[in-house]
Amino acid sequence: MSAAPLKPAPTAHAEELFRTAVASNRARADRLFAGLMVAQWVLVIVLAVVVSPRAWAGAESGTHPHIWVAVLLGAVCAAAPAYLAVNKPGDMANGFVVAVSQMVMGILIMHLTGGRIESHFHVFASIGMLAVYRDWRVLVLAVGVAAVDHIARGFLWWQSAYGSSPYSNWLWLEHAAWALFSMPVLAWMCVLSTDEMRTQATREAALPTRVPWLFSKPSRAQARALRCQACGRFRSWRRGR
Repeated sequence: MSAAPLKPAPTAHAEELFRTAVASNRARADRLFAGLMVAQWVLVIVLAVVVSPRAWAGAESGTHPHIWVAVLLGAVCAAAPAYLAVNKPGDMANGFVVAVSQMVMGILIMHLTGGRIESHFHVFASIGMLAVYRDWRVLVLAVGVAAVDHIARGFLWWQSAYGSSPYSNWLWLEHAAWALFSMPVLAWMCVLSTDEMRTQATREAALPTRVPWLFSKPSRAQARALRCQACGRFRSWRRGR
């Protein structure tokens, strides 16, 4: 009975390839969420304008505070991921900043819509999208922020999270439980995906090194020397016939 083939041992070159692949994946995720955060910023401003554009106090009227909250808080949430995506793409800390910003943006959307149940789906969709970082710690942070928000607003300001008529004092627990339920599966998939990236890097490092001059573009001097060498061999072949 033949023994199972052993996996190639990781080397310094394999570790370098793995880190490069991880950084490249993080940089792509950073760019994705930078664009997404800007788009969501525009969305929350539109929601604030449509839902509560102005406030009246007798004969006077003014811009509703929700619009200022959408503009200012939305700008803060969008600015941090956009700045990191441009200036520090692929940095390890970017995923955690994006996770907090994305969850806060979801909190803002829930508040502006008066706690409509449709806006709560933004939290679950965000947790799924954050899995593109392939880092389970990013998911844990995102779910933690969402759970703390649901608990705090459930006790202190339930109209902001669940609307004007909550049918249960434990509604916050139901929403937090759904967020916690989705995290383990996504976290496990992140771990498996990272292991696959490491295995692929180890296999690539074990491949024979290709000859540089065979795949690189020759310079003009090298090309001229190769042509002269080929012409000389052709003349020798003709004289030998």
